[in-house]
Amino acid sequence: IIAVEDEGVGIAPHDHAAEPRHSRGSCAVAALVRLYLLRQWRSRRVLWSASLVIAIVFTAGVARALSAEQNATDLLRATLEMGFLRLLVFILPLLHGPSVIAEDARTDRLAYLTSRPVHRSTLIFGLFLGTSILVVTLLVLGVALLHVAVYIATPTLLVEQAGELSRA
Repeated sequence: IIAVEDEGVGIAPHDHAAEPRHSRGSCAVAALVRLYLLRQWRSRRVLWSASLVIAIVFTAGVARALSAEQNATDLLRATLEMGFLRLLVFILPLLHGPSVIAEDARTDRLAYLTSRPVHRSTLIFGLFLGTSILVVTLLVLGVALLHVAVYIATPTLLVEQAGELSRA
């Protein structure tokens, strides 16, 4: 057996399987993201965020059902522009972001996390990344639901406009 050192993967003469070397920072960030997402999944803020997304999608669906002469693509673009890009993109991070550290401090979770051998910058980055993943997931699911709600009356347009949705 030959000892090889290549791109962070080390094989010792007695090892039979190569195990990648991970920095403690990346493992800590992944653990913090997982902790944040699990904690937020059960919170009321996610319910409020989901209800905002559903309200915008429902409004677009009702507008599509009431006005048969309106072009579905124009309605979809207007809803994306007004509801998602000008409203939800700003409200969702404000709803989830600032309260992360405050909630941790209030529940003494911050004292526990700072007592661990993790840099404070890693802690902040992990919470930021968790917030970003949550907000982007809500937005992507909302856009997909909006696409289905607008084009549900004409399924052929739903399939044809799927490529345009990915560019939007």
